Parts: sequence; C-alpha cells; structure tokens
Amino acid sequence: MRDPVVVSTGQTYERSSIQRWIDSGNLSCPKTQQRLQNLALTPNYVLRSLIIQWCEANSRRVVSRGRRRLGADRGAVRRLSGGSVVAQRAAAEEIRSLARRSTDNRILIAEAGAVPVLVGLLAAGDAATQEHAVTALLNLSICDSNKALIILSGAVGPIVQGERGVRLFSLSLDDENKVVIGSSPGVFEALVALLRDGSARGRRDAATALFNLCIYSGNKPRAVHAGVLAPAVALLSVVVSHQEGKAAAARANVIPLLVEVLRAGQPQVKENAAAVLLTLCKKDAEGLGSLEGLGAVKLLAELAHSGTDRARRKAAGLLEQLKKLRRTS
Repeated sequence: MRDPVVVSTGQTYERSSIQRWIDSGNLSCPKTQQRLQNLALTPNYVLRSLIIQWCEANSRRVVSRGRRRLGADRGAVRRLSGGSVVAQRAAAEEIRSLARRSTDNRILIAEAGAVPVLVGLLAAGDAATQEHAVTALLNLSICDSNKALIILSGAVGPIVQGERGVRLFSLSLDDENKVVIGSSPGVFEALVALLRDGSARGRRDAATALFNLCIYSGNKPRAVHAGVLAPAVALLSVVVSHQEGKAAAARANVIPLLVEVLRAGQPQVKENAAAVLLTLCKKDAEGLGSLEGLGAVKLLAELAHSGTDRARRKAAGLLEQLKKLRRTS
C-alpha cells in the first residue's frame, strides 16, 4: 500500500484498488458490505506517514503517485497545447486511449494538466480533434476525483453542444456538479433537445443526465422551463407499451405525477399523459382507485370534452374503466 484512502464506512484501502472497485460499478464497501454513502476517497495521512516511516527504516523506496510516469510519457499532454492540427489530433487520440485503460492513467493524466487543454480543444476547428477531446474528458470523468476539475475547467458549455451533450450523464452523477451544470446556460435546453430529437443512445443518456440533475431540487424548475415534460412523457408512453416498462413505471409510482400533468400540462403533454395512464390503469383496480383518489375524474372529463382527438379517446377510455370499476365494487 502506498496511497491509502478512507471511504465513507471508515475503512482504508489502496486508492487505485478501491477506485477500480468503484469504477466497476460497485457501490458497497468491500470489507463491511455496507452501501457507500458517497464515493469520496479521503487521503489517510496518518497511515501514509507510517508507511513512509516503515519504508525509510527498512531501506524501501516509496514512489510518490505524483511522480510516476504515464504509460507512454508526458509528451502527449505537452503536444495537446502546441504543434500542428495533425499533431494535436494524434495527441488527443493518445490521451483518449490512455484514459480508457486504467484508473491510474486517469489520475496521472489529470495531474499532468491535460484537462484544461482538452477543454480548450472542444472549440478546435478540427472535428476529429473535438471528438477525441470530449471522449478523453468522458474517460477521465470516470474517476471521481477528476469530475470537479473537468467542471471547473469550463467543460459544460462546449460539451452540451449537439449530440456531445450526452456526455453530461457521467459528470452529472456527482452532487456538487449537479449545481454547477444546472446553472450553466443552455444545459437543460440542449438535453431536452437531445431527449426529443437525438439518436437512441442520445435520448437514453440525455434522460439519465436530466434525472441525475433533477435530484437537486434547484434544477427541477429549470428543467420544466426548458420543456422537459413533453419529451419525457412522450418517451414514457413508448416505454409503457412494453410489459417490462409498464411494470417499472408502476413500481416508480408515476400515476400521481401524470395526474399533475393532466392538471397543468400543455395539450400535447396531456394527451401523452392520458395515454400512459390508460395503459397503466386498464383493468387494474388499484391503479384506477388511485386515479379516483387523486381527483383525476374531473380532469379526465374536461380532457374528454376539450382535448385533442387522441386525448379525448384516451380520457374516454379511462372514464369507461372507472365506470366499470364502480359497477363491480
């Protein structure tokens, strides 16, 4: 052990080992099996000092983490900030590859000062260089200690342009980043556009990023103002058409949220909300009972009278289901 760190359960691990554990998707303490309350890795300076003392007393050399070399060398990082377009493109591609390989490389690349330079390359005129730079930043962001550095280096603005905005889903996992990303101009508008018009992967990652960002309550009105409800409810109407998606929506207790959409949403959003509710509640006494308890009958009656053609059909279908429930109860 040469770089001891403490996790939220109070246990100490070698940094590179526990980081690899976390990067593999494990969210529990390896020793206690308790769920980690956060993913912060706090240096254990006392144990670090004892390790150094033992090494000195036993004629062993401790290599400082900050002095170890990159897999190739630091030349790739230096070439990012100078030279021809071709040289910068090659250097960005090399950094992208190194950052993908290991946790140690991600830490060392950031320590070598690559992050601000990569952020600068997001505005490069060469499309291939931009793609290598943004993917390198995504790879670096897998390491929690790099997330804040990437945000503070001003990466959010350039990253949200176009399909690259899907990369925010990784950065948005960190609680502190939720505040910074959410307050950056154009973020929610870009993610909503991706959710509505992006590729399959783009829509998936945009939905994940929006969910992560909206865990912070201050971001919820920003998302609503950016128009998140329309594509989100439209996406939900597709999801619940599959049995697994329907079951997942039921477990997530989305009925109260959809009733609120019926109460205050735009016509197209109300239409999709009614469609989702019909799929979820058809021949389901518990779901229909929830609708009655939430005061949805009046809202559905209004929608059946003045909604879009599809909304009127869906609302009428729900009202018919509610009538059948009353007759059998």
